[in-house]
Amino acid sequence: MCGSHPPQQVLKQVDRNFKSFFKAIKVWKKTPFKFTSMPKLPHYKRKDGRNLVYFTSLQCWLKNGYVLLTQKMMNSGFPKIPTDLPCVKGVRIVPFGDRYNIELIYNYNPQNLHLNKSHILGIDLGLANIVTASDNIGNVPLIIKGGVVKSINQFYNKELAKYKSLSKKCNDKHITNRILKIHRKRNNKIRDFFHKTSRKIVNHCIENDIGTIVLGYNEGWKQNINIGKKNNQNFVSIPFLKLIQQIEYKSKMFGIDVVRITEEFTSQTCSHCGIVKKSNRKHRGLYVCSECGLVLNADVNASKNILQKGIPKSIWIGDRGRLGRPIVLKIL
Repeated sequence: MCGSHPPQQVLKQVDRNFKSFFKAIKVWKKTPFKFTSMPKLPHYKRKDGRNLVYFTSLQCWLKNGYVLLTQKMMNSGFPKIPTDLPCVKGVRIVPFGDRYNIELIYNYNPQNLHLNKSHILGIDLGLANIVTASDNIGNVPLIIKGGVVKSINQFYNKELAKYKSLSKKCNDKHITNRILKIHRKRNNKIRDFFHKTSRKIVNHCIENDIGTIVLGYNEGWKQNINIGKKNNQNFVSIPFLKLIQQIEYKSKMFGIDVVRITEEFTSQTCSHCGIVKKSNRKHRGLYVCSECGLVLNADVNASKNILQKGIPKSIWIGDRGRLGRPIVLKIL
């Protein structure tokens, strides 16, 4: 029904997986500290397992605003895929929870807006404030609240624990259609929130002629974390890397550079005088410097430090008294 191309693409996928495995093993033997464990050999899927199906440009075509696949699939009732794209390079059908996602592959030409690269936005990621952003040109800092993500994850963890317990007692299974549905709905909500958040950040850069973004991100920061039982669950459940990747690809579409840096001591350092003192962080939302007397939102202070650490020689324009009055947004 699918023709010969999808099975060939599966073989290519297996080939890539094995090449990646052997390459990872070589790196692991030399530098095992870069890995959380030894790379595992790719193995067969379960009998009821699912895998993505990839249709090349030879098996899909556009007709009157719809993408059509092989004749046998269309005759058997596979739906036409509506799109406004002028050209499609391929189609992927990807398992997603209890359903499938249809992904269209196409070329996109980035639109370089020639924004000022010396205008820089520093971003600090967190729990209560999922994004805190401040720049070096005196604009009001931007804070995006993270309560929505925390609520999504708390409800997800509660429902997951409930139905895992029931499925184990009743069916002796770890995965059921109900559990897959819970996974899918949670992932959809998180993805929607991250798309809105990343779009807001990129639009903020375009509106203020900001051509560079500096992001604070520590590789493996979720391993061995110890910030309390509830905070551990909230922090580990939030896929920060997905948010970073969405910011990166949306920024690339408009010619905005994105720099990732590690964020050690950015919460303890004074963004004004540079002193590092843990006790200056009075409580979750307040930073008070004992040396220069700076009083600032703790996350805004961290975002300023991330900016300075990422681009040390960047130009700096006075904040004009705006640092203490950040704009707080709730994205629903």
